[in-house]
Amino acid sequence: MSLEGVMSSMGKSRDIDGSVDRIPPPPEEMWAILYAIQRKCEDENINLEGAMEEGGGNHYGMMKVTQFKSTLKTNLPRFHITEDTFERICSHYGCGYKNPRGYRESIAWKDFCEDVHDAMDITNGKAQELAATRGGVLDLKSLL
Repeated sequence: MSLEGVMSSMGKSRDIDGSVDRIPPPPEEMWAILYAIQRKCEDENINLEGAMEEGGGNHYGMMKVTQFKSTLKTNLPRFHITEDTFERICSHYGCGYKNPRGYRESIAWKDFCEDVHDAMDITNGKAQELAATRGGVLDLKSLL
């Protein structure tokens, strides 16, 4: 049986590597944010997957929203991540129960880390420049 046949038998919720994919690909503008995070992790030698696991991520690839935000803030201290940026990330990668205010209780952190790893530069070098500065503000205005 070919790889495509095996993957189709596994269902639509699996990646090519067989891992669960809870979240669809991010919108175009989200790639700029993800690439900036990728560059910052590269510049500061941060293992994002390990940080998420230590921050409370479970082996199913999910973690509470508050733990996710705290983990990003703690491990990227030289990045000021705006509330708008957190809102964009959490609204896209949110999963699980939806509370009455419309927010999801959990974040698909493994999908987030996969997308950060796969992100490509659409900012014409602005993301790399932002990642190299101390105290840079991570938002779409500074990237696009």
